[in-house]
Amino acid sequence: MRTLLLQAVSRLQKLANHPCLLLALTSQPQVKQERDIQFAKLALGDEFDAIEAITTAQVERLSAARAKELASEIVRTCGKLQVLQSLFPVWRERGNKVLLFSKSTQMLTILEKWLALSGYSYLRFDGSIPVGPKRQRIIDQFSSDASLMVLLISTGAGSVGLNITAANIVVIFDRTQPD
Repeated sequence: MRTLLLQAVSRLQKLANHPCLLLALTSQPQVKQERDIQFAKLALGDEFDAIEAITTAQVERLSAARAKELASEIVRTCGKLQVLQSLFPVWRERGNKVLLFSKSTQMLTILEKWLALSGYSYLRFDGSIPVGPKRQRIIDQFSSDASLMVLLISTGAGSVGLNITAANIVVIFDRTQPD
């Protein structure tokens, strides 16, 4: 019973952050993928196809019209992104630099798609970047390049004592549960 409750809470957290998170990762075992897709179809109903299109789209291959449409879909399906979409133009106009944190690299990928499709310049900093000089180069580039507005950071990668002073806005997209 406890396991079912924890699974339900986990799925609700994913849904609260973005419905695309309900879809299975292709790296997961086939049984889990099928179970996640079944749940997503049930939870999303008529929205399932739109959500699936967001997760499978390859940004670099989209026409300008389709890119604009997909960016709208990403935002339409997520209240948190609707708020960010209203704030980002103001922040861009003011020359702000933004640190955008998420505990989920899957969520970072969705945010990355939205930023790319919306024309915001960004860098991504997650656990796939090895500790060492490459991490520092990313921080230095974000700090020195005025055209870069956003640094996407996974909270796992960001917990190793980063010193990023160039940003003046911090957004924590999803709340990290205490241990």
